[in-house]
Amino acid sequence: MPGSLIFCPVVCKKTKLHENDLREFVITLLRNVIVIPNFLISEASLKKAYQICKPIDEKDTVYVASAIECNATLITNDKTLYKGPKEQDFARVKLLEDA
Repeated sequence: MPGSLIFCPVVCKKTKLHENDLREFVITLLRNVIVIPNFLISEASLKKAYQICKPIDEKDTVYVASAIECNATLITNDKTLYKGPKEQDFARVKLLEDA
C-alpha cells in the first residue's frame, strides 16, 4: 500500500506512537465510527442544533445535529464543543478522554 500512510511519520512523531500502533488505532477507530450522510439529518434536528451552536460555533451544527438525530452522545476532544452545548441544556456531550 504505497502512499497509504503518507501522514504516518508526522502523526507518529506528534503522538509518539510506533507505525504499527498507529495503524492498529486507526483500524479500531474506524470500526467504531458511524458516518451519517447529511441527507439523513432532519431539518428539525439541524434547526435545534443550530440554535444550540449559534452562540458557540455555528460550524459545529452538523455534529450536534447528528447526535440529536441519532439520540446519541457526541464525543469530542474540543473543549468548546463540550462546554457550549451543555450551557445550552444539551447534555449528551462527552470529552474523548472521559469516553
